[in-house]
Amino acid sequence: FNPAALSFYVRGERIPGVSTEQFTQTFRERLIQLFEKLKDDTATLYVKLRDIVVLSGFIMFPLLTFLFVTADVLVLLMFGERWLMVVPFIRIFCVYYALLSISFVFSRAMEAMQSADEYNKLGLMKKGILLLLWLISFPFGLQAVASSMVVFIVISLFLNRFYLKKYINYSSVQLLKDLAPAFVLSCTMGILIYLLHYILPSSIILIVFQFILGALFYSVLAYLLKLQGWNLFVTTTKVFYRRISHKKLPAT
Repeated sequence: FNPAALSFYVRGERIPGVSTEQFTQTFRERLIQLFEKLKDDTATLYVKLRDIVVLSGFIMFPLLTFLFVTADVLVLLMFGERWLMVVPFIRIFCVYYALLSISFVFSRAMEAMQSADEYNKLGLMKKGILLLLWLISFPFGLQAVASSMVVFIVISLFLNRFYLKKYINYSSVQLLKDLAPAFVLSCTMGILIYLLHYILPSSIILIVFQFILGALFYSVLAYLLKLQGWNLFVTTTKVFYRRISHKKLPAT
């Protein structure tokens, strides 16, 4: 592959990757500590795991949907017309990172529940699958290689869930039910903000209006529909705010 094509691939991966990496770095150790603490209480662990999966989808799906829809305008404004070839890669990796945010939660549960040998063996299996997918997709170009990452993360997600079933019976059907509300609402939001393309010119004003409309639509609908993700988000935000407020209180 020529350097220009590779630069499109790398930048297309990095742009959606920033938000997800921030999420994973923030919660990695906390999740491992939580899962290790609860590994002998599988009933409570099951409930907590589902809550975290729902919350992860509720936060990451709309963010990456917004980026998926607005990628062309954002790239045009930030980097110029010559970088528009990066847009397909951004959109592919938006899908990848949306799924990765869920697979990450299962991986941390596996890390806490399994022995080091079991966890490492599963990691080697995943690397073998990824290498095979790269070898298959490589002749078809970089977009095919990027798309193979989406296939890989789907396989990885269900491998994690399958091996975790030894400890927690979290079925694929239940997983899809838990993620469906945030997914459907995010897709609906994406369609709505995409329609603004036909009303406003491609500019920073369009991006601002898309963000405001998308955030309002997603939040209001989640509240009115009383989604579990919304309740978890509000509760988590309140807890986080209290912790920040206590830290700021002067010592007496």
